[in-house]
Amino acid sequence: MRILEEGEVKKGDELVLVEQSENRLTVKDFYQLLFMRKKDPSILQLALTNESLPEYKRERLKKYLPKT
Repeated sequence: MRILEEGEVKKGDELVLVEQSENRLTVKDFYQLLFMRKKDPSILQLALTNESLPEYKRERLKKYLPKT
């Protein structure tokens, strides 16, 4: 999910799915990445390849990649 236009949502407003993402990162998954100490590698990979997330957030998540 991505915000295309900032504003307030009121009862009765219509939400329209413009395009279905091929990346299956959910809001729940993203918040787990933010707040869980141990990061799930598969969810981390989904976040890093999700172009809906701002680049700076993806860059910050890279520090959790396993050291090679």
